[in-house]
This record gives sequence, C-alpha cells and structure tokens, in this order.
Amino acid sequence: KAVEGPVLIIAGPGSGKTNCLTYRIAYMISQGINPDSILGITFTNKSAGEMKERIQKLLKEETKMPTVGTFHSICLRILKREISVLGYGSNFSIFDSDDQLGVIKRIMGELEIDPKKFHPRAVLSKISKLKTNLIFPDDFEPKDFFSKVVAKAYVKYQSELKKMNGLDFDDLIVLTVRIFKEHPEVLEKYQGIW
Repeated sequence: KAVEGPVLIIAGPGSGKTNCLTYRIAYMISQGINPDSILGITFTNKSAGEMKERIQKLLKEETKMPTVGTFHSICLRILKREISVLGYGSNFSIFDSDDQLGVIKRIMGELEIDPKKFHPRAVLSKISKLKTNLIFPDDFEPKDFFSKVVAKAYVKYQSELKKMNGLDFDDLIVLTVRIFKEHPEVLEKYQGIW
C-alpha cells in the first residue's frame, strides 16, 4: 500500500517480487492514481509479461494499463523520442553481438591492434563493463596496457556506431542516462510523466 515515492524490491527468485509490485500498482490505480502516471519496471521480459498479466487480472477490463516493461524496453521507448539531442536519428538500429563483433574487428584492424594478442570479444567485454559502469569514452582513464588498447578501441567503436546510427544493447540504458544527465529538461519531462 506504499503510494508515495519509488519502491525498490530486492529479493531472491520466487519470493514474490512481481506479486508485490503487481498488487502495489493495482492498489495505486484503485486509489485514483492515473495509470498513465505509473511505471512498473523490471529486469526480465518474463517478469514484465507476468506483471502485465497479473495487473490486467486485478483491474477492471476497461481500466487503462500503466506502462510496464524492462529497463531496456523502457529506455528504448525514451530513446526513440529523445535521442536526437545526442545527434542520433530516431530510426537507429540496435546492433546484436555479431554486428558488434564485426565493428570491433574492423576497428581493431584500422587501429592495428593484433587480434591474436587482444581477442576482439575481450575488448568488447571490457567496453561493455565500462558502459555498465556509466564510464563514457572521454571519461575512461586506462591504467594498464590492455586498458589503453581498449580505450583507443572504445572511442573509435562509439564513433563508428554513431556514424552508422547504431546502438548496442548497453547503449539503451547508458545513452538514456546520458540524456537525463546532460539534458535536465528531458529528465524533468519523464519525472512529470511517471
């Protein structure tokens, strides 16, 4: 029955996280809160699907559904509307792991980085970890030789993705955070919605 402010639930599998969120959302709607102003967000597609189904069962059929999705799907929705502030087109492509590998191999070739010494997947993995920690190419301060190699590849990799109007899976969250940090008016808009 907590209504004011966000609620974060951290618990193990099968402990009732989805059920708790589902009932909270249904309760909020029953208290007159507009479903359009509610955001239910979770990690997996399975959990998001279950949440939607359970909310639908708890609500009257004519009641509008709130926005429910995964972190990535919600960020994708935001990026489709807002990414132009970062210089991308809204018709961007999302690169899968094979696409990413192709780009990094090409870049490593251009930078004369030997793929036998530095495996392309290892370079991509390090870039992914940096992105997950919200460390952008300009902010990365490499300490060791491998990190220096990654730093060069990271700058070029992001530049190439942008040239191709492409994002990788990590960018869905990272670029949304970047927009919110660099464009507070966009953040404020979404804070006003949800």
